[in-house]
Amino acid sequence: MPERPILDPGQPRVHPDQYPQAGLGEFHPPTEPQIVQDPKRDERIADDVRSRLEHHEMIDASRVSIHVVNGEVTMIGTADNRFSRHRAEELASEVEGVQKIVNKISVQPPMEEPGPILSTHEPGAKGGSTQRS
Repeated sequence: MPERPILDPGQPRVHPDQYPQAGLGEFHPPTEPQIVQDPKRDERIADDVRSRLEHHEMIDASRVSIHVVNGEVTMIGTADNRFSRHRAEELASEVEGVQKIVNKISVQPPMEEPGPILSTHEPGAKGGSTQRS
């Protein structure tokens, strides 16, 4: 029985020069880790963005986390609707020092609790319909 080659899962099976021919598009090497240039500025930006979200009546700021690196604001969380999602981004863009915004807020409407059971028939009568409000 011939020996099987050992495949290292960390190595690509297609050489980066061959990516376009393999239908993988252009090869882009991984980027260097970001080095925080001014942590106090980033902290101030995060605080300002968080404050603006907390003071807006249609945004639940407790459902959004704010991360800032070198003026790039990343917002992650959920919003009740598209308006709230876009408004959070607008509010962040108004903060001094913001260079870029990455909005990873997904829209997730609040769950509605079922209402009382409504009946259209007399108690004890057969027929009629029963439905939730």
